[in-house]
Amino acid sequence: MTTTIHLEYEGKAARLPLHSPKRATQVPAVQRRTSAGAVHNVRVFNASKKIDLKDISADSVASADPEIDLSMAGSLVDSDLLSTAFIDQAGVVVRDFEEIEVVLSPDGTEKERRPRNDRASNINDVRPIKIGKFMPLEDALTNFVFRGIYQIVHEDGLGHDFLRGIAEKLE
Repeated sequence: MTTTIHLEYEGKAARLPLHSPKRATQVPAVQRRTSAGAVHNVRVFNASKKIDLKDISADSVASADPEIDLSMAGSLVDSDLLSTAFIDQAGVVVRDFEEIEVVLSPDGTEKERRPRNDRASNINDVRPIKIGKFMPLEDALTNFVFRGIYQIVHEDGLGHDFLRGIAEKLE
């Protein structure tokens, strides 16, 4: 999944992709728990018959073809029509769960558990983020907390020229 940022600089606007460099540390694990225990995602397309979740394997799906509809082959799935359902071991849909974020220390041991806070992104909005105010690097590093590192990259010549103008100003 590519994230896009909408920037404006000196009257020019551009939508540019963001890439995250490889992490030196592990991403915190997120656990979904219910009163009955942990739950996890299973993608099941069940158009014609009830499928026992315990019996799903690549070989069983390939040999039985339980959900193949050739008229749908090659079409894109509309993600707005899909929703996630969490199912327990008995096949019952679970609704009362919470997502727990597990924070690990640098040596990999569990440091903290807290409810997951999922925030909506505002970087690819209709109105671009305006670049105009600059501050010294030392001030930025001592006054703000940076939780993620992203690289803004260009995909074409216009994006390259846009980023080059910003880089020249930063230099």
